[in-house]
Amino acid sequence: MLKDDKITLLEAFLEREIAVSTLLWMVIPSLVLLLISIILEILLPPDTGVIIRRLFGYLAMGALLFQPILSLRKRLSAMSAWSRLRTWLKVHEAMGLAGATAVVIHSGYSTGGALTYVALLLALKTVLSGLVGTVIYRTILKLYHAN
Repeated sequence: MLKDDKITLLEAFLEREIAVSTLLWMVIPSLVLLLISIILEILLPPDTGVIIRRLFGYLAMGALLFQPILSLRKRLSAMSAWSRLRTWLKVHEAMGLAGATAVVIHSGYSTGGALTYVALLLALKTVLSGLVGTVIYRTILKLYHAN
């Protein structure tokens, strides 16, 4: 338990000790993908919707295949020279959220059948747990450095 003079996890969250820039770093790629999707839907003829969804499917696949690379970065010392771990974590967060957004665009904003619905729910659960984990991780770091 923390002493009374030290800041608690809940106080740090409520006092907005968590940087807004962290949340923006994760949200901006998803907003850009949504904007591109809307612009393409407006500008291109209706029969190109399949091509657009296929493109976003490939983007989603690339973003989601990038996710395990953070784990490799932590384990392989040869990769540590490429960049700092903090940068890899930020890219991991942004690509995860952008990948989930691209999956939703790829689906045409519909769930389809039961299997697709369950897969979408599991993907959303993964993204939400990642967002919660990010907030907790960054709050604990702030508490650690503040105390």
